[in-house]
Amino acid sequence: MNPAKARDPFDAMKRKSARKRFLRRLREVDPARTDGALPEIHSDRPKGGLALLVPVEETHRFIEKLVRGTIYLTERRYIEQDQEVTVSVLRPEDGQPIVTLLEQFGELHERGPGIRIRKAVAQDARTNALFVFDIWDQFRFHGAVMDRD
Repeated sequence: MNPAKARDPFDAMKRKSARKRFLRRLREVDPARTDGALPEIHSDRPKGGLALLVPVEETHRFIEKLVRGTIYLTERRYIEQDQEVTVSVLRPEDGQPIVTLLEQFGELHERGPGIRIRKAVAQDARTNALFVFDIWDQFRFHGAVMDRD
């Protein structure tokens, strides 16, 4: 987002615009308030005084992109029209049974610093899968690919 590192004037303009959009989403907050915040894996970590507003739709699109990308990278296939991608953000205690299941029966993929993916494929429906995505060991997202009924 740093315009000084742009390759050309057009890139500098795009970076400046991206920086403005990013800064408009920053808000000062009370670290003790948790309403509207993503549930954290480690809620006891120290909190800062800034929050980044991210619309729910964008979060869901991001998780869906992770699901689709993981399917492609691990199985070299696309999700078909007769399948549905579902995404969810659960409190750690609500999602723990899924994490336990994936730790026992799934596979772990580390994708660079910051993204850990757990994936399990159904034995009776090989195109159906469950996912848990940990981002920066701080936020956890859940996803699934299921056949439409």
